[in-house]
Amino acid sequence: MCDYVTGDVIVVDLTCSCLRGAFQPNNTLFTLSNVQTLYLRGNDLTGDIPSSICRMHSLENLSLADNKLGDLIPPCLGNLSKIAYLSLSFNRMQGSLLMRLLACMLRQLPKSLANCTRLEYLSLFSNDITDSFPHWLRTVPLGALQLGKNNFHGLVGPYPLALDFPHLNKLAIKMNNFAGSLPAKYFLQSNLTYIDLSSNKFEGALPILPPTLEMFFLSSNRFTGEIPLLLCNSTILVTVELSDNSLTGRIPQCLVDGSVSVLDLYLSMNSFRGPIPETLSVPNNCSFTTIDLSQNHLGGKLPRFLANCSKLETLDLSNNELQDSFPSWLEALPSLYILILRSNKFHGLVNTGGSPQPFSKLQIFDLFNNNFHGAFPTKYVASFKGMTGGDEKRGNFVYRAGDSQIFYAASVIGKGNNLTGPIPYSFGNLTNLEWLDLSLNNLSGEIPGSLADLTSLAYLNLSMNWLMGPIPKGKQFNTFKSDSFGGNPGLCGFPLPRECGEDANKPPPSTHAEEEDTEKGSWIEWRAVPMGYRCGTAFGLSAGYIMLHFRRPLWLMRMMERRIYKLQRRARRTRGR
Repeated sequence: MCDYVTGDVIVVDLTCSCLRGAFQPNNTLFTLSNVQTLYLRGNDLTGDIPSSICRMHSLENLSLADNKLGDLIPPCLGNLSKIAYLSLSFNRMQGSLLMRLLACMLRQLPKSLANCTRLEYLSLFSNDITDSFPHWLRTVPLGALQLGKNNFHGLVGPYPLALDFPHLNKLAIKMNNFAGSLPAKYFLQSNLTYIDLSSNKFEGALPILPPTLEMFFLSSNRFTGEIPLLLCNSTILVTVELSDNSLTGRIPQCLVDGSVSVLDLYLSMNSFRGPIPETLSVPNNCSFTTIDLSQNHLGGKLPRFLANCSKLETLDLSNNELQDSFPSWLEALPSLYILILRSNKFHGLVNTGGSPQPFSKLQIFDLFNNNFHGAFPTKYVASFKGMTGGDEKRGNFVYRAGDSQIFYAASVIGKGNNLTGPIPYSFGNLTNLEWLDLSLNNLSGEIPGSLADLTSLAYLNLSMNWLMGPIPKGKQFNTFKSDSFGGNPGLCGFPLPRECGEDANKPPPSTHAEEEDTEKGSWIEWRAVPMGYRCGTAFGLSAGYIMLHFRRPLWLMRMMERRIYKLQRRARRTRGR
């Protein structure tokens, strides 16, 4: 049967057509990519089902029943995503069976699966099944079980998993409603290499892991307590994902000293305390590619062993209590794409080290809300080759940090520090730069005209600085609103209401030049004291004390900055009348 509109063959029905022999791999039947229904039931077909049948991507109904087909079922049948009806009954097939039922809107788990005594792989990912954990599948020799993204609920079982599924090596039950605590030895006797229990409601202590485990995902649950030291027995563990729980204590030493071969370590959004473990015994044995320790209570200094992690691509230490100078000793890492130090207590100058091409692969550079001061290092900006399109590997890379903030393929964030001096002109060479935020600093001078040529720039925030002169025009700059430039009394031109006149390039009438030479933190003091005169002595002095003696609350800083900016503008308008 052909489609009346396109003329393509969409139905082939050769039921009981006395067909004999084996399929030929190059059979032209399998080139009919628009066929939706193929019936070959009730013939005398022999041999294997050829893998070339998987080229028929439009198949919705396939029946090869009642033939003499034997040997293996091609695994690629599981990739025919439109299949709604499949019949292979009454043949001579042998070997294991792989079944994928992805996004089929199933509401119940068919109990007939218990009769599939050769079923080794079962995936029911992304359906709408509401049921308890299927212990009744113990009769099936499953090696891999994928139940993710359904409505399974309740406990997974009070006794060890290996008693039900002795052959299981991969278990994935993420994004369900499983709850309760796991027995300490629930996984211990199993041969599991892959466990994914993320996004459920499990609670209590972490279970003991089997020594065969390679990948371990338990994020977004309610686990509490410390990471058990028995984790160190899993010497071939390469991925540990424990983010978004309520874990406490210190990070085990074995995770960094080489005794466990972890590549990807995700411990964000917990309550870990103390310093990040340092390792001295095996200083060159660092296999990390990802370290995410964000949103904890970690303190102290950065461990220097990180300088030996030549394969490290992502380092996210945001939202902790780390106190250290800028880690210029990381600049020589050849594979570092993401460095996020935001919301800590880093301090001092952002100095460069001796590397000829520092941070050459970096695409996300986030220093937000620390205590850095001094000029933004021009050498770093000139060396950010990863933001110029030269690195094809990460050209469209998007990283989601622990606080769900999306960072684009190329981002520089220096917001909320005490950075001074001009904006480096070399920012204009970062052709892939999409996110630039240098707000809430002490930057001065004009905005480099080269920034207007950055056609990839989607977000720009230069507000609350001491920039002056006309705002560049053209391309992306014509799309930015006044919020991107507010709080710079010396700026003029679109999108700000102040037009550029003869005095556009002159500094605003203030003692700004003298204030630049005052001690660190003076910019906070002169903003806080006028607030006291205008809004009440008690509030002004209290606000100034909070900002000077504690970490600057961003909401308070923003409120004060904006209020003073408005008062300054009102005063200038009054003088001009």
